[in-house]
Amino acid sequence: MSKVGPMEDVSHIKNKSRRSTHHHFNTFLSPLRRMKSLDTDKFNELMASDFTSGFEESEVCFTELTTRAAELLDAESCYIFLKDEKEQRLYTFLKNDEDSSDSRVTKPLDRGITSFVLSDTIGLLVEDVATSRQWSWDVDEVSDRKTKSYLAWPIWDSRGENCIGVVEFRNKRSGYGHHGNCFDEADSQIARIFAFQMGHAVVFSRQLAQLAGRTEAFNKAYEKTFDKDESIIVEKEVPKTRVTLSYKGSNSRGAYAFAPSSQVLGAKQNKLDVTARGWDYDVFLHTEEELTLHAIDIFNERGLFSRFFIQIATFKNFINEIKAGYSKETPYHSYYHGFDVMHVCYLIITRCEADTYLESFNILSLLVASLAHDLGHDGYNNAFHTTTNSELAVTYNGISVLENYSAAYLFRILRKKQSNIFSRLSNDEMTKMRARLIDMILDTDAKNHFMLMTRFKHGLEMKQLSRGLLSSMILHVSDVSNPTRPGFISRKWAYAVQNEFFRQGDKEKELGLSISPFMDRDFENLPRMQGAFIDAIVNPVFSLLAEFLPLVKENFVKPMQINRAFWNNMQNQDKIKISDILAYLEEHSNENKDSEEEHNSVMDFKKNDDVIDALLPINVNSPIPGIPADATLNQIRSSRNVSIISVRTIDSNNCRPIDLEAGKPLKKIISFKSPRRTISESSQICIPEMKKIALVLLESGPFQMIMLIATVYALFADDLNGAVG
Repeated sequence: MSKVGPMEDVSHIKNKSRRSTHHHFNTFLSPLRRMKSLDTDKFNELMASDFTSGFEESEVCFTELTTRAAELLDAESCYIFLKDEKEQRLYTFLKNDEDSSDSRVTKPLDRGITSFVLSDTIGLLVEDVATSRQWSWDVDEVSDRKTKSYLAWPIWDSRGENCIGVVEFRNKRSGYGHHGNCFDEADSQIARIFAFQMGHAVVFSRQLAQLAGRTEAFNKAYEKTFDKDESIIVEKEVPKTRVTLSYKGSNSRGAYAFAPSSQVLGAKQNKLDVTARGWDYDVFLHTEEELTLHAIDIFNERGLFSRFFIQIATFKNFINEIKAGYSKETPYHSYYHGFDVMHVCYLIITRCEADTYLESFNILSLLVASLAHDLGHDGYNNAFHTTTNSELAVTYNGISVLENYSAAYLFRILRKKQSNIFSRLSNDEMTKMRARLIDMILDTDAKNHFMLMTRFKHGLEMKQLSRGLLSSMILHVSDVSNPTRPGFISRKWAYAVQNEFFRQGDKEKELGLSISPFMDRDFENLPRMQGAFIDAIVNPVFSLLAEFLPLVKENFVKPMQINRAFWNNMQNQDKIKISDILAYLEEHSNENKDSEEEHNSVMDFKKNDDVIDALLPINVNSPIPGIPADATLNQIRSSRNVSIISVRTIDSNNCRPIDLEAGKPLKKIISFKSPRRTISESSQICIPEMKKIALVLLESGPFQMIMLIATVYALFADDLNGAVG
């Protein structure tokens, strides 16, 4: 049968309606006619929120919907046919009563009465299908029940632009008609509303399926180890206290499944005192042996030796191979960098409580990847290798050249029996470990930075992350964490980075290539380089991780802000070379030591801890930028609570402006914005006045009453909470 055009079809219907058993219901029925024919009880049931909500294209959902709709119209059966654009066929789901298996039934688009309704804009009612020219017994009959009366409406999308299916009702159980029971106009109106509801439900379901498919494809495309069973369900509000969340996972044991072995640490290690694993741990101050013992201590504390049956001798061989794999000629990408990144990963796992979400398998892969992520790095970046068409660039097709080389180097080490720390893993575990290590190492490529952030942000928005993605994020932030460390450590790494940059710049100049940004020693500007790095890379990625791990903000973001202020101060004072910065730090260190008068001025300010806290959220026990790491207590006592930022304050003795950084009369004023207030040239703090205000507040009746209530609650908090319930 040839398809009939819309205009021709309408005319055909009008001419045939009076002398045929076909009753077409035009979409422009008058409101009065609708009111007379519409059953309000059925309408309310059809419009209930649970009628089409949660629709999905499955046999169960199709059966439930069609059964309810058939009961609503007192029909023997109801069918929902949807259009398959790819196959160009109509399909539905039928339940096989014999074996209860799902069955997807299809029929052609250009044959049968269903295709006729699909090509029209209005419904079709047939009292007896035997008299209909559109009915095809071969195509339209889908069950053993012989169809007599028939009612159908097309399903349109939510915009009313495309017909996406047909709703059919067959065999009215009770009603009127010359040929027995038949559907009436009221039934047609209910069927029309049902078709309208189905249009919205189908479109919404397909949009959700498309979004889910894109999400899964997105994860699979950029995370080879994507595993639904390792997903982390992100709560609406990230918990601020340490809790153990339920997550989808395997039956493998968690991070604390095995206790550390007391036999691992020998007397020699205890003597080296490597157990002080804090934020100020400086790898430059330790020997190779001490770094090895430090790694052993971390792995042992996490119970990894016991959990994965790793022999200490094998682990030491592995660490020695790792150290040998790093070049000793590179100022920055040395084995010191590998051990430092491992240390920061450990801090995020423990101090920032990432181990709430990670199993021991994830922690092992993360720590190993951190040690090995820059193996074989020669001090020249990927762009240099690609531009010079080096052997590595040819081998790895210019794609994450150094990262691919480091991953390959790692597995060459693991092929050696004496250094294979994964020898006791099963084949499945080793396959998973290999994929996970490669993913994490490749994600440290600077070109993958923004893609990794996009993936992580997308996971937070969708309330679902994978442990593999979280591991990649932790390794990446640890790799760029130098500006978040205490000042004296952060500056050491900054000097090393610039020296390595100049090393590449000299090589580029020698080869006649364009010199990369910040790599020309003739235009040295370390503060600008560090400021740009913090603003463009470090701050955004750490802030994003802090959305999931709130303790990251306290432990990393705040020290980073202090370091950013230090480089900004150096830039403003035109201290742009390493030699200038070192001379500046040495000069102010000596001034602070020798000037007793300035020392007293600063000590008066130091007594007001509340003022200092309002200005700078800095840990009083952490090293202060601008003061050498090896300074004695006498050298630094005059500026322990002093920022390197120059702020305008008032000396308590003679009310003259002083520079808190150097403890001397202020020469240059620099504005600084804190989360609580803005300090600028117009802002002055007079210590005596603040003391008076504080004393009045402390002696006031309401304040003392508040403190009394707070004290009582603190003493009896548990009893009060129990009483309240």
